[in-house]
Order: sequence, then structure tokens, then C-alpha cells
Amino acid sequence: MGYVGQAPADAALTGADITDGIIANVDIASDAAIALSKTALSAGTGISLSTNTLNVDAAQTQITSVGTIATGTWEGTTVAVDQGGTGATTLNNLITLATHTTGDYVQNITAGTGLTSTGATSGENIAHSLSVDAAQTGITSVGTLSSLVIANAGTIGSASDTDAIAISSGGVVTFSQSVTLADDATITLQDEGQIIFADDDPSTDDTGVGIVMKFTALTSLVVGELVHIDANGKIDQAHPAAGVSTRVPAIGIALEANSSGSDAEVKVLLLGVYKDTSQFNFTPGEEVYAGHSGEGEFTQTPTSTDGHHVQRVGVALTADSIYFNPSLDVIEHA
Repeated sequence: MGYVGQAPADAALTGADITDGIIANVDIASDAAIALSKTALSAGTGISLSTNTLNVDAAQTQITSVGTIATGTWEGTTVAVDQGGTGATTLNNLITLATHTTGDYVQNITAGTGLTSTGATSGENIAHSLSVDAAQTGITSVGTLSSLVIANAGTIGSASDTDAIAISSGGVVTFSQSVTLADDATITLQDEGQIIFADDDPSTDDTGVGIVMKFTALTSLVVGELVHIDANGKIDQAHPAAGVSTRVPAIGIALEANSSGSDAEVKVLLLGVYKDTSQFNFTPGEEVYAGHSGEGEFTQTPTSTDGHHVQRVGVALTADSIYFNPSLDVIEHA
């Protein structure tokens, strides 16, 4: 604002003195200041006013939405699960399987019967390698096997005889028990097949080794007696003496006693080796005949009595054993 002549006396400046209605920046001294009380400023929601300074309140409870926050650190209270948080202050054991989850999951891996595990039965982040035990005592049945390989020197057995079937490293099979074939079952030997009796000298007295069949006894029998087949198809003691031609030919040696009379089944050696230390006193290599002095006896001296019958039944193998291979031809001495 300019003036001509003498400067006006000091007076308060009013709005009417500003002719153009505008206070320009040049009209204000650089050190000029307007008291805060002369302004219309006030601290609104979320704003604090201190002297000439406006500040944002630290606690912004009145803010209900924000835009995208690119940076910053959350230091508020724990965010609830239903608000998108975890509801916890740590991630340790935060989720409980089957309680906070659905679907398939593995709880504890325990190696049961027939299995072993390289890992613990419980715990997190445990590596497991499950293996089948080499000894499968827990398996009691299996399905159809297309093949079965038993280790060298392995065995197959039952609870009462664990090595009833033993298999050598060369594949030879040894049975520690008797082998029974079902009705009408057969044993077929291929080319060069053989049935071998490993020993020609039974280790136990009054026993035989060879081909054995069961027959029904007509009367009581003693182990070691020669037997023949009676007219009714049962076995009885053989006796080639005079007047008893129906008591020959001898067909076998009784391997079992029968003290109960008729209709009892006994084993009879038809072909093989029989040992009897109390009955025999043979000359090895000489023929043996059915004895005529008594029922079921043996002799190395054939009868010379007319009317008696002569039947060769084998050859003495040792003093107390006979290779039994009876001829069914009977000659009557005359």
C-alpha cells in the first residue's frame, strides 16, 4: 500500500484498508506469525493439535478400514481366528490333527506283527521305513502262492515239530515225520527215478526196513513171525509142516504184535531187511527157509521130512538179520 506526502499515523489495519481484498505473500513480513487462537483450526477425530503442530493420534480406534498397506510392523493384540488370525502368539503345536483338520492323516505309525520300523512309533517329522520281519511267526495263513523258495538249510514245520521238513543247501528234502498220501494219490518217478533205502541194517532190534503193508490179523501175532494169508483173506502164522498146506506160502514178517485176537491191523514187511537178535543165529550168505518146527519160524536147514513143505524166504545178511524176499513157490517134500 503506497502513500504520498507525510506518513499516516499508526493505526490498526482493517479489512477496508486492503483495497484489493487480497493479502499477498509480499505483504507479510518474514517474521510475521498468527496466533493459534486467531485461527479456526481444531483437532478432529484421530488428530491432535499442539501449539502450531497437528499430529495423528497413535491409537487409531476410529479407523474402520484402510487401503493396501505396503509396509509396517503389526504390534497390536493377537488377531482372532474368526478375524483371519491364529488366535495364538506362537506357531508351536498350533494345529491338532483330527480336531482342527479334516481328511486323511497319519497319527502314529506302530510296527505290528510281522513288521519292523526304522522310526519311532510317535513324534513329529519321524522318517519311517517299514519292513517285513524275516521270521514270520505271526502269519498263520496265506493265499495262493505261485512259487515258494526256502532258503538253503531252511525248514518247514509245525508248532510241535518246527523242522519236520528240512531242505539242504543242495535241495535235498528230509522228512522227520511219516509221509501220508491221500486216497488214490500216487508217487510218480521220472526217468532213472529210484527208491533208495539208505541202510541195510536196522538200528533197532525187531524192526525192518523195506516195503510194508497193513493186513488184518486172524489171531494173535508176535513181532518177527512169518505170516501167510488165510482162506478168509486175513493173515496168520505160516507153518509148512506136514498136513498144514493151507499155512503156506509165507508172504511177510509181522512188524507189530497183535494180542487182541482177530480183526486188528498190523504192519507186515513184504520185502526188505529184518533184524532179530534173539531169534536169528544165521550164517551170512546162506538161504533162509520157512521153519517147519513151529509156527512163524525161520530156518537155514530145509526139511527132509516127507509131507513137509519147503519155501525159501530170503538170504541171511548177517547173523541176526535177513534180506527178506520170499518165493511164493512151495515144494512138498516126498
